[in-house]
Amino acid sequence: MKILTATLTLILTLAAGSVSFAQCPQSDCCGTHHCNACDNGSHAKRRHHNSNNDYLVSDFKVYYRGQVVEGATASSFSVIGEGYAKDNFRVFYKGQKIDGATASSFTLLGCGYAKDSFRVFYKGKKI
Repeated sequence: MKILTATLTLILTLAAGSVSFAQCPQSDCCGTHHCNACDNGSHAKRRHHNSNNDYLVSDFKVYYRGQVVEGATASSFSVIGEGYAKDNFRVFYKGQKIDGATASSFTLLGCGYAKDSFRVFYKGKKI
């Protein structure tokens, strides 16, 4: 009975339009759903938060767990996954810039590993 009640409550809430989830239309986005009720539908002001809400771009600044990510360019910022993110110029791991990483070729390999054209990284450290 509790499951049925919770399901019906969710359906009614979504039908009423008080909570709206939409896939981000921008190709550089993190690929997760965004709550339009949280940002009044303004993609330019608030976007790129992953399921753990670690990264957030809001008011033209980038945040990681509530702290400003120094040096990040909000307009080109995208979350890669597993703590990694990048903008057009820099790569970040858990909000910290990765020195020596090339943003244009940086890709996630999985299990904490990532690479660019020249180096391999594990949990944000060059190996």
